[in-house]
Amino acid sequence: MADPRTYSDVIVRKPWGSEYLVFSNAHAALWHLRLRAGCQTSLHCHPRKKTALILLNGGATVRFLNNETILQGPANLMIRPGLFHSTAADRGTDVDVLELESPVDKTNIVRLEDPYGRAAAPYEGDEYTTPLDDTCLRLPAVTLGEETTVSLCGRRLQLFFDRDARTRLAARPPNDILIVLEGGLFSGDGQPVLGPGDAVSVATASRLASAFQSPDGISGLLISSEL
Repeated sequence: MADPRTYSDVIVRKPWGSEYLVFSNAHAALWHLRLRAGCQTSLHCHPRKKTALILLNGGATVRFLNNETILQGPANLMIRPGLFHSTAADRGTDVDVLELESPVDKTNIVRLEDPYGRAAAPYEGDEYTTPLDDTCLRLPAVTLGEETTVSLCGRRLQLFFDRDARTRLAARPPNDILIVLEGGLFSGDGQPVLGPGDAVSVATASRLASAFQSPDGISGLLISSEL
């Protein structure tokens, strides 16, 4: 498994824009992608990890092998392991995407097609990196009972770690987005219902939290639906 610290202090240049690591722990990693207007990522899959895409602004189309989904920010989409997908920004403006991965392995990528000639290439090496600058958001680790609020692309992001998130979720608009970074919700016999690497609406998370427990707490990031 790749060590996320390999990219913890750099911006990775891409032919479609750039990305950098916002947060990582032992269970999940969160990246900020900036796609230039009219550009697209490769058609690729991640065989050993699930991915969540959270579109913060603008419009984008996520294409699969045989169909596509049109997104308008804010929006979230779960990508199962092995599902080939490509994200294309609308031509009108650059778009910002948060990409959540679990387990953490940035190099776990297989490209099928790429408009920039990288179909057989691995994840970008050191020659494509530059140091982070002051515009890059870095989220700190939080312990149980802590929270911190920051802003990204005009949206409020609240990082928290609660023993029970039901009260926090009840206070949020249903269209806000929750991404899970640690812990989660479990059935009575210990089956995971919502865990690291998952991204859902607050409406969905609230319904699940009313029926399932978080025995070890839940750490997540709440993303506002309102600018």
